[in-house]
Amino acid sequence: MKNVLSLKRASGNAADGIDNFNQAVFGRMESGEVSFWTEGIITERGAIKKLVETPAAFVRHHRADMLWGNGSVRDMPLVIAARLLGKKSPYVINFHTMLFRGGADAPWKVSTPWFLRKFIFNRANRIICPSAASAKSVKDLFPKKDVIGILNGVDPTLFASGKKDEKYLSEKYGIDFSQPVVSFVGSFHERKRPDLFISLAKMTPGANFVAVGRVIPEFDALGAAEGVKNFHWVPAMSREDVAVFLASSAAFVFPSLHDASAAVILEAMACGAVPIVSASGGSGEFFHDGVSGFQIPNREGETDLFAEKLAMLLRDEAFRGKISQAARAEAGRHSWDTVAQQYEHALSELF
Repeated sequence: MKNVLSLKRASGNAADGIDNFNQAVFGRMESGEVSFWTEGIITERGAIKKLVETPAAFVRHHRADMLWGNGSVRDMPLVIAARLLGKKSPYVINFHTMLFRGGADAPWKVSTPWFLRKFIFNRANRIICPSAASAKSVKDLFPKKDVIGILNGVDPTLFASGKKDEKYLSEKYGIDFSQPVVSFVGSFHERKRPDLFISLAKMTPGANFVAVGRVIPEFDALGAAEGVKNFHWVPAMSREDVAVFLASSAAFVFPSLHDASAAVILEAMACGAVPIVSASGGSGEFFHDGVSGFQIPNREGETDLFAEKLAMLLRDEAFRGKISQAARAEAGRHSWDTVAQQYEHALSELF
């Protein structure tokens, strides 16, 4: 039995991506092989076990075969404590985003000072990223570190084309299915570019555009939607309803920049919604461009390119069906069961 100690307290928040990832991966591992110990609000299943003491006490009193963190400053006290106690537990960073050093060229404000980030990452025995693009962003800054990429997964029992139910969505959310529906799911952050999605609605009167996600006060994306009759905004949906929504969509547009591995793309594919995404970060790594989805280069004229691919899908139902079928098949190769096996192998190399 190998003990993996999580350095992050589980929040119990349904929107906590790291918690959801840990549940998806370690919840599918055999409990007889690995125990994943974590404190906080959790569901014990698979290898996941609830700590009855603090992580610090666990480090002092038990054998931790691995320290599992996310590269945050909060990881360091336990990593340092384990080393001071003479325990050589490997420290693994499961990094869920793209790594930027900061400064004027970074696409977002980097909160952790670089000297701290450098100290933390240099303590890691292995860094596991959710895409090749994310792994490259780490490797470029830490060329001597052991860095690998493993794509995120999808739950095929939750996200499936058979969940389609236009009547349910129409009655509950007021979504109009008189024309094909094009979907967007994500918070209205500037880098997610919901404004580009709204621009596509203006350019494509033959489809209804529905965006699901919370609005960010400092970025007024909805202002551009005023008077756009084929655009509809839904502030929030449950995960179950998102699955129904994606299965009822003809296409899924995701123009977000610098995403490491947006699982919602894979969820849309599993539901049969054809993905059209920005060729930025790891967004295009789930599918083969032109076969099971489309990548749009981030350059001048990209909105027109998004519109062209979308128009091609909407006017040719047979072609859309072919791409949709390929997207579903591709998503089937990325189930969380498969991803859990890949992680189990990556961890076993360090035990």
